[in-house]
Amino acid sequence: MESQSELEQKINALEKSLQEQISAKSALERELYEIKNSLAWCVVMTCRRFRNSLLGENTLRRKSYNVARDMLKGALLANGKSTVAFQPVHNPRQF
Repeated sequence: MESQSELEQKINALEKSLQEQISAKSALERELYEIKNSLAWCVVMTCRRFRNSLLGENTLRRKSYNVARDMLKGALLANGKSTVAFQPVHNPRQF
């Protein structure tokens, strides 16, 4: 059986761990808020909404767009001009 002081030490350690996790969560929430309210995020989301309105899901236009996009990314990666570590994933149900 544990003594009173050992239990208090465990409680203090758990409380400290909890406070650290709460602080980390708050920092991540703040970072996510800043990202979502940045100009770059707004531009990307506007472009995606525009693309989705013009090129609906599971349409020939969207499939053609995806193929062209993947080819362009492949060409950029082959030339080493892209800093993004992206490998196009082809969905077998795409066509």
